[in-house]
Amino acid sequence: MIDRFNFYDIYGYLIPGMLLIALIWLPHAVVAGAMPSAAVTAAVAALIAAYIAGHVLQVLATKVIPINTGAGGRFPSDWMLDEDDSTFPSALKKSLADAIKTRFGLDVRNHAPSRRTAFFLCRDALIAAKTTPYVEQFQGLYALMRGICAASAIGCAYQIGWLWSPWICEECRVPAAGFTMILLLLAVFLGMLHGDDRTALGGLVLFLFAAAGTLTANGLARHTGVLSAGALSSLTVAILTFGAYLSFAAEWVKTIYRGFVVLATSKST
Repeated sequence: MIDRFNFYDIYGYLIPGMLLIALIWLPHAVVAGAMPSAAVTAAVAALIAAYIAGHVLQVLATKVIPINTGAGGRFPSDWMLDEDDSTFPSALKKSLADAIKTRFGLDVRNHAPSRRTAFFLCRDALIAAKTTPYVEQFQGLYALMRGICAASAIGCAYQIGWLWSPWICEECRVPAAGFTMILLLLAVFLGMLHGDDRTALGGLVLFLFAAAGTLTANGLARHTGVLSAGALSSLTVAILTFGAYLSFAAEWVKTIYRGFVVLATSKST
């Protein structure tokens, strides 16, 4: 794993994972003043935990945060090749379609169902030709934005959950914690039953929101402003990075298509 560690691991896993852990830890640090240890061992453990959390986060985010936002739930690699789409000039789309037909024997004209397959074949061709620096850059950037969006959304729910903790009596905390576990298990069960990853993630967010409220929070009242600001900031970041995620994902597709046309042209001359 270490030999293959690259910038995608940093963009896609480590940074989003660190952000998620930081947002989950923030209420504890604010209310209890429990700042993390500066010891080297603690820092290494935090990095490892962040890397693992980033992988889990990306698995969830990949399945839940959509990229197929076009009409009919179509992917950018599909709708960018439509005749009425202005992303590429008509001449470039014709050159691309001809190159894909010649190289892979796939017809991507007229909403062909093979467009997504052709897109990944174009990407693989660029990787095989070792002409992918910008392709990898945009892939890393959109993975980073997707991870930050998911971490911020989860962190926002968790931080908001802290705000209702003072209204739970001490005797109710244990039953409330048990109830939140039932919610989580029910959401995961329903998600697996229906094959719906969004239901499972929604259950996780609801669980974090409810679980946060069952935590002991002595002295929380004087920190509600900070926690509220943190939750609002997390929500704002989630919204902004979702837009950036869609933008970088589209740029990733455009870069691959343009790169494949250049590759095909250079091989034919």
